[in-house]
Amino acid sequence: IDLVSAKPQSYLAVFKVSDLFNEIKDSCKEFKVEISSQLPNDVTDLIENKTLLLDDGEIFLLAREISAMDVFSARDVAERRMEQISTLYSLYHHKEAAKWNRNALLINLETKKDRMVSASNNPMLMCADSRKEDAAIKLNSFINDFSLEPNSFKKFNRAAELHSLALRSESPENQLLNLWVALETIVPSKTSQHK
Repeated sequence: IDLVSAKPQSYLAVFKVSDLFNEIKDSCKEFKVEISSQLPNDVTDLIENKTLLLDDGEIFLLAREISAMDVFSARDVAERRMEQISTLYSLYHHKEAAKWNRNALLINLETKKDRMVSASNNPMLMCADSRKEDAAIKLNSFINDFSLEPNSFKKFNRAAELHSLALRSESPENQLLNLWVALETIVPSKTSQHK
């Protein structure tokens, strides 16, 4: 219990991002995010035995002033900032998205310890799943036995599309929203009341 801090710690997160972030680095400052082609000395002095090598078209993104209880929460806070920046950028540019490597180096500024933290698993993929062979058999059976009026099938198909969108989304909020809309799509809009 003594190893677990009872109060939030200060963190710095380092991500490798697409060089598109270099174009919007002035906007990033508002989110306490710094863009750099090299790690600043104040950061390299804190890193122990870890070399961060950039691939072609990558630069460093440093998310500063993160207050969190642990490295995983700190990583999520930093990634939410990047998602906000990326979302705002997409208002003005649709063809290319601001991308980043989902793994990050987190540095606890109080203990001076660093740790590589990978992205958490998509909650939609944590359910019990059929094997591929079984899924194919179930789909074939479903297609052969399923029959609805054309309008009803369109509603059902739309719900299936929304479920698929939820699977592909990394955002828990978008997943929940897509699943909720899928349910509302297949539930009748008016209930008949019998007395």
